[in-house]
Amino acid sequence: MEFQTPIAIVWLIVLALLAGAAVLGLALLQRHLLPLKIHRTSLVLRWSAVVLFIVLLANPVWIQRTPDPSAYQVAILAQQSPSMLTEDLPGDQSRLDWVAAQLSPSADDNLRARLSARHSLRIFAFSDEIRRSEESIRPHPARTAIGQSLQRIADQTPAGGGHWGGIVLFSDGVQQAGLHPAQAARALGEAGIPVHVIGVGMADAQGSMDIRFAQRQWEGTRGQPSNIDVRVRHTLSNPTAALITLYEEDEVVASREVTLQPGRDLVERFELEPARAGFRSYRAEISTLARASRPLQAIDYATAQIREAARFRVLYLGRPQPEYRFLRILASEDDQRLQLSAWLQLAPDRFVLRHGTDETVQSVAQEGFPEDADSFPDIDTLILDSGVIEHLPPATSEWIRDFVAQSGGGLLVLGATPDIPDGWQGLLPVRAVDVRQPRQNLRLEPVPGPVLRDDDFNLFSRSPAIFLAADESIAIVTEQSRGARTALQIASEEASVLVYHAYGAGRSAFQGTNSFWRWRMSSEHGKEQYRRYWLNLLNWLSESRQPRLSAPLQGQVRALEQPVPLQLRVLDNAFRPRSDARVRARIVDPDGAVREMTLLPRFGQPGLFEDDLSLTLPGEYRVRFEAAIPDGDTLSRDIFFLARSESALEDTTLQEALLRDIARLSGGTYRSWHEIATMRDIAISTRIPQIEHPWFWARSWPFVTLLLTVLLADWWLRRRYGLR
Repeated sequence: MEFQTPIAIVWLIVLALLAGAAVLGLALLQRHLLPLKIHRTSLVLRWSAVVLFIVLLANPVWIQRTPDPSAYQVAILAQQSPSMLTEDLPGDQSRLDWVAAQLSPSADDNLRARLSARHSLRIFAFSDEIRRSEESIRPHPARTAIGQSLQRIADQTPAGGGHWGGIVLFSDGVQQAGLHPAQAARALGEAGIPVHVIGVGMADAQGSMDIRFAQRQWEGTRGQPSNIDVRVRHTLSNPTAALITLYEEDEVVASREVTLQPGRDLVERFELEPARAGFRSYRAEISTLARASRPLQAIDYATAQIREAARFRVLYLGRPQPEYRFLRILASEDDQRLQLSAWLQLAPDRFVLRHGTDETVQSVAQEGFPEDADSFPDIDTLILDSGVIEHLPPATSEWIRDFVAQSGGGLLVLGATPDIPDGWQGLLPVRAVDVRQPRQNLRLEPVPGPVLRDDDFNLFSRSPAIFLAADESIAIVTEQSRGARTALQIASEEASVLVYHAYGAGRSAFQGTNSFWRWRMSSEHGKEQYRRYWLNLLNWLSESRQPRLSAPLQGQVRALEQPVPLQLRVLDNAFRPRSDARVRARIVDPDGAVREMTLLPRFGQPGLFEDDLSLTLPGEYRVRFEAAIPDGDTLSRDIFFLARSESALEDTTLQEALLRDIARLSGGTYRSWHEIATMRDIAISTRIPQIEHPWFWARSWPFVTLLLTVLLADWWLRRRYGLR
């Protein structure tokens, strides 16, 4: 309190002494004229009037000082690194979701609304860097640098000028990189900028858990057991019961309760029988039975190529040879394994497309083999009658080459042809053949390899062994292509009858006879030989088949801290790369948020489209690609991949001691997240220019009224007893 009076303080003291002496003298004169009680009351009233009068002359003033709102701003820093995704707040709410709710611009009674009524706010999010975030707080995949972020706020000038009046820090105290927070807080305290800290999270977290597949990719067969090993690492300090759950796509296929012992890893083996074929994604999750301290990190992802038991989509192209007829019988016996279609030349001017093994299922006849690639069904392997090769339209021959070289299909040329047509020497594994017609059966001998495996050697060699029938034309391979290998040869002279090799992305083989159907007619043993031979051969030819849309990201586990290349390779129906397609990607984040992107062609790589995809959350991402080919069809493919933080086992317990040090060293205050409802305002830096609001309370009407009341009360007492 100050005094603003034109009268010198000395004269005020003199005046007070004189007035006091006058009151005292008057009291002595009137002590016998008034009753004792009234005399004392009058004396008190006169002394009070003197004091009030002297205070009125001194003109005291009470000055209220407030920071100039135009001279400062308040920075709010919200931590957005992966540790803030820990779901340890009531209702399984993550720390980041709680912070986002407190800083939402649409709420009426959150901390942002209460502070913005008193201060100009600037809201930032931070992990390794600070980022302006006026709308919503989103996770950011980077290591946490609390001290560095505080220092960078202090080093920059607020937008619009002025100074920082204070900082409000939302954090769990998990410091992973950069300047130590205590050092930054001490520097802020010396600069007069208080840091008011709000600790977000629980100080009694159980620890972190991490689960990994021992093998991220494997192969299996539908209906056959596969062993899957998972390894669990953790930072738990007490024995803890946990649940491991395995998913195939979104379906639970296995779960098991385990006990995690401190300081010991756990390896669990699961035996699965895949129920579906194709490219399958698997997910492993672990959580404690009481509570998962970091559920988004306790997850891993793997993929498997699950095959049908010898299921092949085969197209026969040629004349209705006996071998084709017996293949139809084989397909009819087990249509779950062999799906056979055929483009047949029934007459010189009659060509028919037949699906399946039923004679009545046919398409409209036409005058030649089709030239349009759309006329061919979607297949894995093509069986081509060598007798029609020279009559194929050029477009059909080109489609066959692209089918093998580009899409990874399989090609088997069947029959005894005297010459290899021009242009086919590179595609086929043979360069020259010699056509014979033996007068007696010739014993055949398998050559173990990827086509006819070792475990089938006894079946083909045991009496009666497989053979070449007498009086049937056969093409003996006299010159093979470079890299070709023999799978079947005449035992007596080691002359090759079945030769195979890889071509481009696919595989091709040459079988120089159409008479293996005679094995089936020879005996029950020969029936099994015939079945096993064709299933082995078709399996090898079909397993290299590639889809028209391929995405390298499928089944990958990528680091959360950096963007990933979102790529798609597009082939048209002739299996040629198409760079003129329109490719869109629809991305579903682990939290269900949906994004859409347009992928652009990559220069120098036809058919490849790409763009960079930023990752913000750990967990499983789902992507649907759609590729629209001009004057063609629209293809789609779904893929899945996993993003995980490199610091999956980082301790995410609330570091309350560190946060209290930040507040203490900077001159701020510390509050826990559950105390924020009582937080209405914050202290501002004392170095901010102040606005003064004076109040001359002695000039107020209550004070003047009191002075007049005292004087009137004394006058009334004196008049009552006859005194002036």
